This record gives sequence, C-alpha cells and structure tokens, in this order.
Amino acid sequence: MDLDPIDRLDSEADGPAVRMLAAGTEPALAPRPAERAASPAGTHELLLVKLIAIAVTLAVAAYGIETERKSVAIVALAATALVAAAVALRAHRSARAREELHRANERLQRTNAELHAFHLGVIQGFALIDERTHGRLTELVEEAGDELAELIDDALDDPSEGAK
Repeated sequence: MDLDPIDRLDSEADGPAVRMLAAGTEPALAPRPAERAASPAGTHELLLVKLIAIAVTLAVAAYGIETERKSVAIVALAATALVAAAVALRAHRSARAREELHRANERLQRTNAELHAFHLGVIQGFALIDERTHGRLTELVEEAGDELAELIDDALDDPSEGAK
C-alpha cells in the first residue's frame, strides 16, 4: 500500500511548493499486529480460573453421583451451570464490544480517507496556484514564515517587551 501523498500528485504540479507543504505529512501508520497486545493483562489467568471452577464443580457432581449423594450432585451441577452461564455472558459481551469497536474503526478509516483526500487536494491546489503565479506564492509563504520566526525570536529574547 502506497501512503506517500507526493507520489499521487500530478507530475505537472510537482514543484517547491509541493515539497514544502508535503514535508512531514506522511500519515501515521497503525501499529502492526505484533505490536498490539494480544489480550488484556489477566485474561488468560481468568479463563484458567473459570475452567478450573467448571472442572471442580463437575468433579464434585460426579462424586455426588458416584456416592449416591443426590443433593451434592445437584448443587455441583447447579454451580457448574452458573459458572458456564457467567462465561457465556462474558463471551457475548466481549463479542458485542468487538463489533462496536469494529464499526467505530470503519468510521475512523472513512474519516481518515476523507481527510487524506482533502489534504492531497490542498497540496495540489497550492502547487497549481504556485505554478500559475510563477513561484510567487512560495515566496510569499516563505517571507511570512521568516517574519513569523523573527517575531517569535524577538518575543523569546525579550519577554518583557511582549507584556507591554
């Protein structure tokens, strides 16, 4: 995927104005999958605890059935069902949250694409105006930038003058 906006500009509009505007405008890339956390801290441990809870309650239910203690078996099976329901509810909530995040991500990607297209349009427009004015627009922008830099230098050198 080519993310460099300069590569997509018209070859006629390629000039100093484009280079000046495009300097440092490459969009930030999304983190690579290896850089993202696979899961929140403690997720694997919590899953292990839930699985152990289900295994223990099933073992107690089997013990109750084997020793013909129906009340122990019933309570253990009820506990197993409760733990399994909690796990299922959490999985459902996680899936719903994942879907919401996916939709939000898609909206952000569309907005980013629109902003990127607008940015490229501004760069191309600036380059076209600069070309038609024979570089005068670039000169004006550079002059304004130099004047602004001088004002900032003066303000930083003598902060008491800026307060007057």
